[in-house]
Formats: sequence, C-alpha cells, structure tokens
Amino acid sequence: MASDMVEGDNQKWRRVFRSAGADSDLRTLAEDIRFKHRERLISLALQDMAPVEGLSATMRESLSAEILTKKSTRQFVGLAVGALMAEQGFEPAGIKRIKGDAVFSSGTLFRRGQSSATASGSPQFLERLVSVLTTEEKDLLRAILSRQKD
Repeated sequence: MASDMVEGDNQKWRRVFRSAGADSDLRTLAEDIRFKHRERLISLALQDMAPVEGLSATMRESLSAEILTKKSTRQFVGLAVGALMAEQGFEPAGIKRIKGDAVFSSGTLFRRGQSSATASGSPQFLERLVSVLTTEEKDLLRAILSRQKD
C-alpha cells in the first residue's frame, strides 16, 4: 500500500502521516492500523474496549524497545486509531484505564456517532463518502453533478 494513497484520503489521515514524518516504522504502523487491523479495532470499540488494546502485541513485535517506550509513539498510535474510528463513523466516548497492558495504561473508548445512525443524506455521511474518493473520482462526481444542474 502506497503511503501517498493513504495520506490523500482525508484530513485526519493527512495529520497522522505528517506526525509520522519520515519515520518508516510509524508510517507502516499507521497503514497497518488503517487497513490490516481495521476490523479488529472496530470490534473492540463495539465491545466497549479501547481499540489500542488490540495493538500492543503488534507494536511489541514490530517496534524497537526505544521507540515503543516513547510517549510520542503511543500518542501517535492514539492519533491513528482516532483517525480510523472517525473514518468509520465513531466518536470518542471517554477514557478507560487499561490494566496489565505492556504498552498502554489508558485508551479512548469510542461509540457509533450520531451521524452513523442518521439518514445517508446527512452532511456528515456525504463528507465521509467524498473524503474516501480519489481525485479522479471527485472530478467524475463534479462532472456528473454539473450535468444534473443543467
């Protein structure tokens, strides 16, 4: 998966990748959170668990102890998980203390957002829908909409 494809999708993911900078380990971790671990993290959120709880083992396997112990790394993961959850229509619902986890001592809980439960014509739904389109798809959508105006 190309990082530039991931970065261009929406504002929250662009922020995640700006935070990662040139650190290839963090960029790969963000891509994995978004694509490889998506279903598991959503499942944890639906079970009233902090999604970061599902990433500790992966992080211990893929990151050095030096990087893993940095507060900025854990904050970065929280930012990436938050971007994923927002993309999937979740909203922050509080903080949970996590006991017995080697990486995280707390994590954000998420719940399905109000916009997820509303009609598909809502502005939030349409914004999320458009945010995942490629530039070419957005151009095509503009052309279709302009034809319908006429």
